[in-house]
Amino acid sequence: MCGIAGCFDTNCIPPGFEESSAWLSCMNSLRKRGPDGEGTWGSPSKHAILGHTRLAIVDPSPAGDQPMVSGNNQISITYNGELYNASKLRTELESDGYQFRSSCDTEVLLNAWIRWGRKMLPKLLGMYAFVIWDDQSKRLFGAVDHAGMKPLVWKQEHTRLMIASDCDSLRALSGAKENLSSTAVRNVLTMSCCPPPMTMWEGIYKLPPGHCIEWSISEPVRVTRYYSPPELINKAKRVTQEDFKELWEQVVSDHMIADVPVGAFLSGGIDSAATVLAATKAGTKPHCFTLEMEGDASEHLDAQRVAHALGLPITIEKMSLLDHELHAYCGAYDEPQSFSALLTMVNIARLGGSQVRSVIGGDGGDETFGGYLWQREHGPDAWQAWHDNAELKSYQSRINSMVENPDADDRTRVLARKVMGSYSYVHGYLARVFPGFHPAEARVMSSSWDDPYTNEHVAEWLVNADRPELPHLRRVQRLDLVGFCPSSILPKVDRGAMHYGLEIRSPMLDRRLIDIGLTQPVDPCELIADGSQSRPHLRSYLESNMGTQSTKRPKQGFSVRTHDELRFWRARCEQLSETKLIKQGVLNTNWASYIPFGDMTRLRSICMLAAWAESRIA
Repeated sequence: MCGIAGCFDTNCIPPGFEESSAWLSCMNSLRKRGPDGEGTWGSPSKHAILGHTRLAIVDPSPAGDQPMVSGNNQISITYNGELYNASKLRTELESDGYQFRSSCDTEVLLNAWIRWGRKMLPKLLGMYAFVIWDDQSKRLFGAVDHAGMKPLVWKQEHTRLMIASDCDSLRALSGAKENLSSTAVRNVLTMSCCPPPMTMWEGIYKLPPGHCIEWSISEPVRVTRYYSPPELINKAKRVTQEDFKELWEQVVSDHMIADVPVGAFLSGGIDSAATVLAATKAGTKPHCFTLEMEGDASEHLDAQRVAHALGLPITIEKMSLLDHELHAYCGAYDEPQSFSALLTMVNIARLGGSQVRSVIGGDGGDETFGGYLWQREHGPDAWQAWHDNAELKSYQSRINSMVENPDADDRTRVLARKVMGSYSYVHGYLARVFPGFHPAEARVMSSSWDDPYTNEHVAEWLVNADRPELPHLRRVQRLDLVGFCPSSILPKVDRGAMHYGLEIRSPMLDRRLIDIGLTQPVDPCELIADGSQSRPHLRSYLESNMGTQSTKRPKQGFSVRTHDELRFWRARCEQLSETKLIKQGVLNTNWASYIPFGDMTRLRSICMLAAWAESRIA
């Protein structure tokens, strides 16, 4: 895993640009992502410069250094990721006459581009973000993987295109001239994160999952989709338990390929337990890491039992003080979120990164196999029924004015989220999965911006991904895969881990598994509301090897669990008037009027946004 950067100009890049403060600041910002080395390459035509900071996982020798250049010095690549079928692609390329100087997957990707061009994308199995520059055609091509596991952000400024792994690095390259985006700030207040393709900064964009970016000195930026998750049920082929076992163990085995030890994040849940089980079947013994939280909800004893049953070493650390992890969150994340799981993420990433360079985890299992509880809620009060609820719809014309009033009661503010969910199925999904303020509240709380922010703005990034023809469970899984996962889960994982020079591999998001997880007919047992029979193939795999007790723990996320969390956020809110967020008018001084009593989600949202902004706005 690595950090990547690039600067491209229809005019020539100025001489000595690689020694400029902008370029050096960008590379310095990326160094945490790649502490093992760095490199810069300037094109002979002077139209492009590529940068790379390296975390050496496969072929750590100098032969794997980047940017990597073709034999004729015309095509160069800067790449962040892992290709799990690199060996197979190498064999295919070698049969076509291509020769290799290294054993790293970067060279496989470079030669695959030379051989197939963009037709190589369906062949790639892995996680990646890369940029390739062809100096002969003066053309750029970049892409991110199908799920968005690896990030790429970009900005066009006059004749120049800039690309980097994250917003902090790109803003270092651009001179940090960008203003906060009003829509992005309001998205964070309303949805607890900033979904792609938008970023927190005007003019900077994320490349969404399964998309590529193209640019040349004679053509503007073009962003296109090359991958879309499955949207049809395959009734002709039911996956048997034996089929699943064979594929699952192959996928995890592929994800253990490395030239350094690969550890594992282990909770008490099904996904991570099944992952480490399959890793041991592949002949590896990953060192496991977990956190001990307060109270009976802590999963560390379950994780310890799994590790001991499999003969694996495990390191358990008590969850650090929230104030400490909030500080770490501010440094790690280039964009804010309001989910407390970001605080546990930096804690466990620091623990894992102190002992290994790469880990596997269970992230993505709920999206691929249907494990979230909101995917199986049913009945007249369930979120998917809100858009058919006549009583909720009756409030639509007046709810905005009701909640804009700072004196609105708590019941009205809680009701407003359900009213937002009554506009459409996607609005219901957003209101249930992405907790926060009502759009009208977010707009009036940030009234220094006079541009509109409505229910339509909240859903516009996701509405085209909905597939009403799918059964409800698969329909929500697909929304989770293109919605919650790349907007919150994967940025949480990538930025939190890479802050400590740690790579995280997510076998649950392998495209081969997604292709069966979203296409299988729904088994009635999957719809049981408490999720006790969800993910039947994965559950059966674990039970057949470790007994039924291994799957009995109730579903819960790996979020902060401490008795004094509400008290902590209340105390932080008392200091908010001294933050830049308030002093510079990003939020109005009466923000507290829009928080119902004891609403920890909204308190945390304001505090985490303010903490993140403190070091990033002038």
